[in-house]
Amino acid sequence: MILEGEISITHGEHYTKLLKPYDVDTFSGDWKTTAIGTCTDFNVMTTGQQQSELYHLAVEAINNYKLKLKESCKTLLLYPTSGSIQVHLANENYSMETGSLLVIENLNVSSIPINSTEAFGLVIVEIN
Repeated sequence: MILEGEISITHGEHYTKLLKPYDVDTFSGDWKTTAIGTCTDFNVMTTGQQQSELYHLAVEAINNYKLKLKESCKTLLLYPTSGSIQVHLANENYSMETGSLLVIENLNVSSIPINSTEAFGLVIVEIN
């Protein structure tokens, strides 16, 4: 996922794609890949049959936002791209600032409460 900037990414003979902020490109790690441009990105690499979904969420200041998760989500990664948030999970509160990463493994909830007194951006990765 591109966070800032833009690139033109080429995967050998497969395809070329222009990526701008919050665009995602999914491809096999054994493809010959080149890129032109400058960017800051967020990468997720998995092996075998492991599947992941990567997306960006932009939210206005809100209390009690419920992040709904897929039933198959076993590991969750949260990465604020702007603002600060408070995440409530298993009777614990976690404060997160822009650029911090929270990894939650062995997840067994369908939603996670998030609060913020300011607008925020959040990269979310759900891994099965």
